[in-house]
Amino acid sequence: MKDLIRFGCHDFLNAKPLIDSIARKEISHRLDLMMGVPSMLADMMQRGELDLGWIPSIEYANLSDFLIIPDISISSCRAVKSVVLISRVEIEKLSKIALDTNSRTSVAMVKILLKEYGIEPEFVSMPPDLSSMMEKADAALIIGDNALKAEKEGYRVYDLGEEWHRVTGLPFVHALLLVRPSFSLGDQLEVLYRARDEGLKQIERIVDEESIRLGLDKGLCRDYFEERIYYRLSKEEIEGLKAFYSLAKREGFLKREVELRFYE
Repeated sequence: MKDLIRFGCHDFLNAKPLIDSIARKEISHRLDLMMGVPSMLADMMQRGELDLGWIPSIEYANLSDFLIIPDISISSCRAVKSVVLISRVEIEKLSKIALDTNSRTSVAMVKILLKEYGIEPEFVSMPPDLSSMMEKADAALIIGDNALKAEKEGYRVYDLGEEWHRVTGLPFVHALLLVRPSFSLGDQLEVLYRARDEGLKQIERIVDEESIRLGLDKGLCRDYFEERIYYRLSKEEIEGLKAFYSLAKREGFLKREVELRFYE
């Protein structure tokens, strides 16, 4: 048997359709699946500990030799519900924000949007616990499953997917599937696409299982998959990605222009 491909993926709800059939071994594959939070996976990719991985889109700028797998992403257009700024004050009155340490893409995203609105608060990085974050700041950026589960009653909630679309008119690409340079996936590229397609056919089962695991309402989970998150990387998503890198460069979050390079 050929060597296994070291494949990293986060354990958030939005990734479940992408890896469900791989994790269940319902599809024959040579992928050694490793799970972790997005920021950790990016660091593993940087250190050469992964061959292939779902990586926060901002990290591609720091992994410039890596290649983007075409036609697949984790993206949203308008409200996404899993990247939110939870605040006790109106957005223009923000003075200090606690930032979820799990994803650097969302951190860059909120900083870019706030600059677009002319707001420059103080930032502090913290683990994603809303009550602790609110003790240190007047707003909290929370992503992923923690954002879906957070008790938001009594707070103002700013959905960053919606705010991004309001500013740019474009989708937002939350994560890209990257492969290290000069690495050949061979027939495993088709496995990745097939896993996505099979996962989307199994959404109802995934909703049943994940709503129980996460303690979420089934309707919320179903809405998340059917209306919020999608898995293509077409012209519109690429334009959104380019806009993100352009704004990140303009605001000083990136030191250089980002060229998109795709795996062939």
